[in-house]
Order: sequence, then C-alpha cells, then structure tokens
Amino acid sequence: MMGQITIRAQGFMPGFGTQRHLNSAVRSTWEHVGRFWHRMFRPKHFTEAGAREYGYIARKGERMVQSRAKGWAGTYVARKKREKGHNLPLVWSGDTRELSRQHREKAAATRKRSYVKVIMPVRGLNRKHPKSQINMAEEMRRISPAEDAVLTREHEDALLRRLDTVQSTVTIVI
Repeated sequence: MMGQITIRAQGFMPGFGTQRHLNSAVRSTWEHVGRFWHRMFRPKHFTEAGAREYGYIARKGERMVQSRAKGWAGTYVARKKREKGHNLPLVWSGDTRELSRQHREKAAATRKRSYVKVIMPVRGLNRKHPKSQINMAEEMRRISPAEDAVLTREHEDALLRRLDTVQSTVTIVI
C-alpha cells in the first residue's frame, strides 16, 4: 500500500508563480538599478576621467598642448577655461550637472523584455551643432564595461531579494 506524499513549498518558484508577480519583481528591480546608476555612476560623467572612460569625442582644442599650439586660444576648450575656469565635460555653466540630480525611473517588464529609463530634466544635453559629431545626450547614456558588470551584479542580487519576498504557497500531492 502506497501512502500519499505531500510537498509544500513557500516563496517564488519558477513555473508556479504568476507572470504578474515576476513582472512586478523585475520592474521594481530595474527601478532599483536605475537609482543605483544615478547615485553611483552619473557624477562620473561630469569628470575628465569619466570622459576618457566613456570615450567622449574630443572637443575642439583638447588634443592641443595648452597655450603653446597656434590657434589654441580660439578653441572651445580655451574659451571654456578662460570664461568658466574649468574643462569639465558636459558642463558649461553647471546647470546641466545640477539638473541631472533630479530624476525618476521608468521601468517596464513584459514576458519578452524588460528595461529601465532614468529620466532627467536636462534639455541642455540635446543641443547639437548640425556640423558636429558630438552628441551629448548619447554620451550621458554610455556605461563602461566595468560599470556593466557592477550593474549586472546589482540587478541579479536585487532580483533574487525581490523574488524571495514573493509569498506563494504551493502544495503538490503525489
């Protein structure tokens, strides 16, 4: 005579949770990753080290030896240094950097794809000279391979934490 075996499990289990629960966990994870990027990596975009790491296109005068090359005094970099006292990338007056501190995350998750958008009210990055290859908005969206690894690890950890909080109980009778 065979007895009845009952398996009772709690928490999120692939195949037993609903797609709605999974999408909700993925959405909140992406929002967390967006906030993490904004807190940890956004400030680096406004530094010279960040410009090198992200591969920003050199501005006119950056490759010249300052004040020794003929014509340097008339370049963008020389004018910025003279008028503003700095050569920080993506910064002229500082308004763009200050406005980028305000943000909100918009995450989406469906059965086939998920993503996050970090939305900052920085219209100044959308300025583009028609004859220039420089796209400041695209430069602001770049992430380095090292950051990609950190963000991936943060996403995985956060998703596991969120899936652990999904409370569902499944009873299987064999």
